[in-house]
Amino acid sequence: MRKTFLLLAASCSFVVLNTIPAQAQSVLLTSDAVKNHLQSEADFLQSSAQQASEELDMKSNGGQKELSISNLRAVAEVKRYLNKHLKSNFKYKDTIQTDLGMMGSSEEKVNYNRTQYINNILNTFLSLKDVQNDLQILNTKVAMNGKSAKVKFRNKAVMKAQAEEIGGQSSGGFTVNSDSLCDAKVVISTQDVIQTEKLDCETTTTMTLPTGYNGQFQQ
Repeated sequence: MRKTFLLLAASCSFVVLNTIPAQAQSVLLTSDAVKNHLQSEADFLQSSAQQASEELDMKSNGGQKELSISNLRAVAEVKRYLNKHLKSNFKYKDTIQTDLGMMGSSEEKVNYNRTQYINNILNTFLSLKDVQNDLQILNTKVAMNGKSAKVKFRNKAVMKAQAEEIGGQSSGGFTVNSDSLCDAKVVISTQDVIQTEKLDCETTTTMTLPTGYNGQFQQ
């Protein structure tokens, strides 16, 4: 499940690149257009995660023990958006360095196509809540024809895992801090839809376990 925590941080970074409205062919990409739409898209994904968390809480409080993302409104909205704004040949790569404190560290490399990437983003809605993003655009280079752009950005994210069993007792949830540095290629399709074609990231994360966890929970 740790992988799904980390992927959301990068996903919050990349999804925001697809917000520039698909209009007539005379509307071209500009640096200002990319920058102006980044934050609104980050807010969209952040609020979708919150909506999904609230929906899951309602289902859980209603006595439904087997929770599923398949019928969540937030998931449906995000899925429609991603299917529209990712190219069919979309590729995502990330090298993830994770610091687990006393539990050590790890490095993980992921390579996903569009379907795999979307599925992993949606699965995080069962695991995460209270997602907060801090997005910084470092560089934007638009092609002379205005049909594509290369963007370098940094996204810092803080999120909390849903409570789960660790060491035989409830963890009460734990905090994930993520810092992603990404290069993205954004293009305009033949139907004038803004799409992300490629996303390459390097991510560092720290996972903070609840107070009282020292290899085993205090009784």
